[in-house]
Amino acid sequence: MAIDYLKTVARLQGHVDAEAAEGLQQWLRAGKKRTVDLGRCDSLHTAVLQTLLALAPPIKTPPPHERLRQALGLDPAPQVSERSET
Repeated sequence: MAIDYLKTVARLQGHVDAEAAEGLQQWLRAGKKRTVDLGRCDSLHTAVLQTLLALAPPIKTPPPHERLRQALGLDPAPQVSERSET
């Protein structure tokens, strides 16, 4: 299953297909303070993306892929700067 529903967190993993959009929407609307963990999400069907954009739940963990973060309007991953030691 691409989404694991915990008490207050929906954990999206791998590729989340269109069939998951309706269940995610119902779960998010059924309770307060529900968050989404995208830390292991590789890709989303546009129906799922639209659900997340429309309902705008808090994102507990952003997705690892830059394009997906951008599509969700999230800040890009912080750049790690190399420090030269002299």
